[in-house]
Amino acid sequence: MTPEELSGGLNYINRVLNEYTKEDDRSAATLVTAELDAHLLKLLTENLLPHVDYVSSPLLGRGEPLEAFGARIELAYRLGLIPLEFHHDLHLIRKIRNEFAHGRAGISFREGKVEKLASKLLVGRRALEKMNIPKIASEKIFHSRNLFSMTATVLLPQIFILTARVKRV
Repeated sequence: MTPEELSGGLNYINRVLNEYTKEDDRSAATLVTAELDAHLLKLLTENLLPHVDYVSSPLLGRGEPLEAFGARIELAYRLGLIPLEFHHDLHLIRKIRNEFAHGRAGISFREGKVEKLASKLLVGRRALEKMNIPKIASEKIFHSRNLFSMTATVLLPQIFILTARVKRV
């Protein structure tokens, strides 16, 4: 990846995260999950040999075995492309997205299952804990949407950078 491609990719991630802050909870969760899925797809695509019609079958496209975000998360982890905590949080993000996608009108990060899932996010929690936030503010800071946001803020550029480091055979 050229320096220009790297810079352009990181600028794009900044635009996504900026747009995320302007969205309601359902749209924000959907946007972030779609971006993470796209970045994970790129990471897998860059690490797998290309599909050749007469030798192999496609794996990652629509209707193919690895079309689902959950399958891509598993494959990326099992190939050693992402660490265990990314695997853990990506599955939680997938479940949160599903709650928003199939939930009733008005669902938010402050409610039942979504809040419970978001409270288990490790990457965002660790990033926030490193900031040494005073206990008075910690309840608001560790709110489920903030944990989700911080997790996305860490995962999106990290997965992009993992993709940029791939060296093809």
